[in-house]
Amino acid sequence: MENKTFDNPLRRQCLSIPALYAEQAQGVCRGFDESGLGDCLKDITRVILTGCGDSYFASRAAVPAFQRYAGGFGSAFEARTCLDTARFLQYPQRDNGNILVVGVSASGRPARVCEALLRAKKYGCRTLALTNDGDSPAAQAAQFRLVVHTPGFPYASPGLRNYYASLFGLFVLAAQLGIARGTLAQGSVGGLLDAIESLNGKYAQALPALDEKMLALAKSWNGMCAVETVGDGGAYSTAAFIAAKFVEASGIAAATTDAEDWCHVNFFLRQADQVGLIISADRDAPDAGRVRETLAQAVAGGRKVLLLSNGLETDGPCAGVTHIELPPAPAGYRFVEPMYDFLPGALLASYDSVLRGETYFRGGRWGEPGVNTIQTSRIELV
Repeated sequence: MENKTFDNPLRRQCLSIPALYAEQAQGVCRGFDESGLGDCLKDITRVILTGCGDSYFASRAAVPAFQRYAGGFGSAFEARTCLDTARFLQYPQRDNGNILVVGVSASGRPARVCEALLRAKKYGCRTLALTNDGDSPAAQAAQFRLVVHTPGFPYASPGLRNYYASLFGLFVLAAQLGIARGTLAQGSVGGLLDAIESLNGKYAQALPALDEKMLALAKSWNGMCAVETVGDGGAYSTAAFIAAKFVEASGIAAATTDAEDWCHVNFFLRQADQVGLIISADRDAPDAGRVRETLAQAVAGGRKVLLLSNGLETDGPCAGVTHIELPPAPAGYRFVEPMYDFLPGALLASYDSVLRGETYFRGGRWGEPGVNTIQTSRIELV
């Protein structure tokens, strides 16, 4: 099989996701039981999800689950970057016990996640670290910790299984909040897990063919100088996550925007035929018509496009467009699709890295002292 010739750690992470489901489901549910959150959640009316990099993308993708499961009674849910949460977010001066700030970080080590949790605590908010390390600095900084118990995996960076686990944990947290708040029936977590398992099974069947298609596309795109990704609403997180994997795996420039701003700005790039465009789209989303127009504009501008959707109708076959139709989640559970719909884009990034002869994960230089400040940045409480 030719794919094995181009095998790499990121590809292996992608292909491992279906097998991860059962253990991850058990790990998240066990983590919630251990968290001690139960009694606290019934008083929560506002949830602020925050994280850095992939964890921020997971936070954005989870907001629709909170809105669906725990909406009502004057509740509010939002995702913010860690820097915004730690330095700029204005909390009320008192009575903040109904606010839950969730710091998402698999490692629990970024300084800014710790800072966001400590600042929220300073202003009287409830705080939760959603992490895979219960002894990490973020876990110690938070009032509560939800450890997702993701099993180990060889060469698990750049994080892909961790992203999956963070989404899993956030979706279960949303359901548990709904149950505690009385907006969701007891036992509803079981229905959520069944829906995820159903989608997981569909991807287990689809992945071999997707793997073949992404290798072929990587070869046809070989030599691209950059990648752009486009996504609106819930699809933005998938688009941004895919862009991040290209930067981390291949080291090429990657940018993410929405369908409207791409037409306003990115359409005018020079050497457009050397910049791959990946569009993540939902066939039932309010932006579907705009996505189709953006696709047509990209084709007219000579772009090579990968369209990832759960069945978005296009105006017939388009030259230069590879349309991958992704398995849809069961009715009523479409919000869980970000747990899987990044897989083709991540596979494409993995093959692009190998075809460029790039050292895996950019050679790990990010870990050298003085090079990366993610963990060493000074914590300031403002």
